[in-house]
Amino acid sequence: MSGELLLERRYRRALRLLPGYYRERWEDDMVAAFLDSWLTGDPDTDECVLEFCKPALQEVASVVLLAACSASLRMSVQGPLTVSVCAT
Repeated sequence: MSGELLLERRYRRALRLLPGYYRERWEDDMVAAFLDSWLTGDPDTDECVLEFCKPALQEVASVVLLAACSASLRMSVQGPLTVSVCAT
């Protein structure tokens, strides 16, 4: 097996939807929790899972929802967006 597990890489790719500050703080914990939910304790099964499985649609959807909520919260804290138009 390679140093970086394919399933772990797939989860990290999905987590790129989250803001950088959030990923910096929580990415490792989130990946560990996702991987723990897949592992069975059987080394042969776990090796196959880590190499061939993909994040479940529900897990990716939860990351998308978290990213959307994070963006919404950031916008509400920063205030509404304003558009400036320069007259020429």
